[in-house]
Order: sequence, then structure tokens, then C-alpha cells
Amino acid sequence: VKTDVLLSALIEEAWSHVDAADASLRIIDGTGAIRADETRLLQLFGNLFRNSVEHAGEDVNIEVGPLSDGNGFYIADDGPGLPEDVQEAFREYDEGGTMTVGGIGLMSVIDVVDAHGWDVSVSNAGDGVRFEIRTD
Repeated sequence: VKTDVLLSALIEEAWSHVDAADASLRIIDGTGAIRADETRLLQLFGNLFRNSVEHAGEDVNIEVGPLSDGNGFYIADDGPGLPEDVQEAFREYDEGGTMTVGGIGLMSVIDVVDAHGWDVSVSNAGDGVRFEIRTD
């Protein structure tokens, strides 16, 4: 069931379930509210946060904020980034293919994005990975 969800509160709730005392989360102003299935969106954030901790280490820094054009949000970390095969699988997915590599967490993220009719892209940005979720 889709409702108006305050992103900052949902992000903080998802973060409260992550077991990594040395990790940090920064929420950038302007995330606002979004029309979404709250349970599924909580799952999306939880999976991406856990993936960051698992692959970047328990002292990872994670940032969530609005896209510059206001049509979605991003989740970024300062870890090692995604392996090339996972990046390629996301590119194929963006071009209408299916996701063939990646763990259950990433597959779940794609399922949530698809269920909402959104788009997801991923890139290695500087020292880490950045997921962009376009909601318009």
C-alpha cells in the first residue's frame, strides 16, 4: 500500500537495524516525502546499508540525499565500489535486461524499485558506490 512517507524518518529507522557501531550515516537536507510502500522502501534502504557495511567495512560512511534535479534520491558510501561485473549487470538491467549477478540484497533493491515504477542506476563515484533512485 503506497502512502506518503517522510524519507528522513524512514532512513533513520532502516539505519537503526544496521549492526555497525563504527559506521556513520549522513542524511542531506531536502529528502522530503515520497509516495511509496513504506515496508518495501524500508527494505530497500536496509539492504543497501547492510551491503555497504558488508562490503566496505564496519567503519563505512554512508550518505543519503536528494538528486540535484529533485526527482529522486541517492545512497552513496566511501567503500571500494562495486565490482565491474555487477556494474555491467546494472547497465544491462538499465537497458531493459534482467539482473544476472549480485546478491539477494541487490536483487531485492531492484524488486522494490520495479514495484514502484522507478529507475535505479549505479556508479562507482570517487571512493565508493552511488545508487541513484529516480522516482518520477
